[in-house]
Amino acid sequence: MKKNNILLWILFGLMLSHTACNTYTSMSAATKVTELKGNPFMYQLSKAVIKNLGNYAVKSGSKHTGKIQLLSTISSIFSTDDQIAGLKDLLTLSYKISPQKINKDFSKLVTIKDLISFVAKNGKGFNFYSRNTSL
Repeated sequence: MKKNNILLWILFGLMLSHTACNTYTSMSAATKVTELKGNPFMYQLSKAVIKNLGNYAVKSGSKHTGKIQLLSTISSIFSTDDQIAGLKDLLTLSYKISPQKINKDFSKLVTIKDLISFVAKNGKGFNFYSRNTSL
């Protein structure tokens, strides 16, 4: 009986330590995507948006060669008017955000984190396991 109690306490301790791994970090405080694991929706959305942006950057001939991070600026990745127009189309097609809303608020978006928050607030029909290849 004593051994069972010890085993239960060990298991309880392991369970407590395991739950501490995914601590919540708000989107405004996050600097890396991995910090968002405590918020599954924002974590999955961030990964999906960054993946789509990376695919579009390659396709649009972006000069950005590094990995896209939350704190990367949109202008450092997409610098031409054609790239920005294509990015707006990507947001419309992939996340079902109205072109009027995008045109109205796009100038307020500075970083990729701002863009992800915008998509989270205004997007619809999220499917994290597919990729829009229409652009």
